[in-house]
Amino acid sequence: MKTHTRSAIACCILSLASFAAYASTDAQNTDIRNGGSISTGTDPTADSPTFSVVNQSASRAEFRFKTFTSGTHTLEGTVKLVKLNGGNTSLAQTFSETGGDPVSQLAIDSSGYFYEVQRSTGDTTSSRSCNLPKLAVGGTAKIKLVYNVDTGTSTSYVNGSKCKTITKSGWTKLYTKIGAYQTASGTGSVTVQWTNFTVQ
Repeated sequence: MKTHTRSAIACCILSLASFAAYASTDAQNTDIRNGGSISTGTDPTADSPTFSVVNQSASRAEFRFKTFTSGTHTLEGTVKLVKLNGGNTSLAQTFSETGGDPVSQLAIDSSGYFYEVQRSTGDTTSSRSCNLPKLAVGGTAKIKLVYNVDTGTSTSYVNGSKCKTITKSGWTKLYTKIGAYQTASGTGSVTVQWTNFTVQ
């Protein structure tokens, strides 16, 4: 009976610790669908969740952060590519609660090269590549999204180098997400780990 009680207490402590770790990053909720998964590993207090998606349409495993209604804000963190057996997987996104498609959707292709899935309002260019070094399996990259709610603009950066600036005119109430999300053309299985992520 005592062993059962200690186990129950330990379980509660781990659950509370895990919640505290997520709350400290201002994550509002999780979004896990179609075979996606989120793991905290052996240490639930570690601020380093692992996100996995599988070869299934719209497979996703993400954290969503709070919504801002005005001003300029920043999401930044470090992503490690744990497994790449496929591609066209989004790692970080800026969304509008009043729009449809994401404002910004920073993704990697099957070779690990970064690109923006979305285009600016009225943009007819076919170029979406960041023209930056690829992310190799086992490697890490520092990701930053700087988004302005008043203009509906989001700029993505990889290791301090600008990828793209996307503007969706009239799209307000912006929020960001991190994790892994299979785009419409995404295939295979992809696993990434996010660390040191903040939203301000």
